[in-house]
Amino acid sequence: MLSGAGDGAGDYAWLAELPLGAAFALAFVRGVDEAEVLRRFGADPDTARPMTLDAIDRAQQDALPESLLLAAVTKVGDWVLVVEPNGFQSTLDEVLSVVSAGGEVLSVYRNLDSVGQISHAVDGGLRTAFDQLVPYLRWGSLPDALLPVMLAVGLDPDGGTAPDPDAAALALAERVTGVRLSPETLSGTLPTVVLSAREPE
Repeated sequence: MLSGAGDGAGDYAWLAELPLGAAFALAFVRGVDEAEVLRRFGADPDTARPMTLDAIDRAQQDALPESLLLAAVTKVGDWVLVVEPNGFQSTLDEVLSVVSAGGEVLSVYRNLDSVGQISHAVDGGLRTAFDQLVPYLRWGSLPDALLPVMLAVGLDPDGGTAPDPDAAALALAERVTGVRLSPETLSGTLPTVVLSAREPE
């Protein structure tokens, strides 16, 4: 589903101020409730406890081994948002396949090693994925399906890197999902679970 919502990447300049760590992944999931989303990510929803993003960041730096990750979940409109500070699980094909079964997932990933990825999966299949830093690299069953939206938010495959690729990625997510994130969405405490990190196959 493509929505007409969203005015542009400038709306998301606040993203850089959040304690999301050296890498982060945001997954918008539709068609599955919060508890089932967590199960599909490999977590037990009954173990969720409220944490702020600051607390998650501190825990991952000071307490958790590298094999474990924290993920927070919240409901935004018709979508469930999974926030992975310092995480990457929603970039993995096997995770996207499971989580999107019977529904839809749009995920945004970025780290400090100049690696980014936007992935769009529907009903178990990856439709489109690309690197927002190198948007001419696209793959999936319909690699050009998001091209009109990419162009609208400044992710032009022929135009070089967008001035703020992270903000452009969230502007794209807004146009696809109709969800406009705000700092308030990610402030306060969010139900948080521990994930066992799965490495790419």
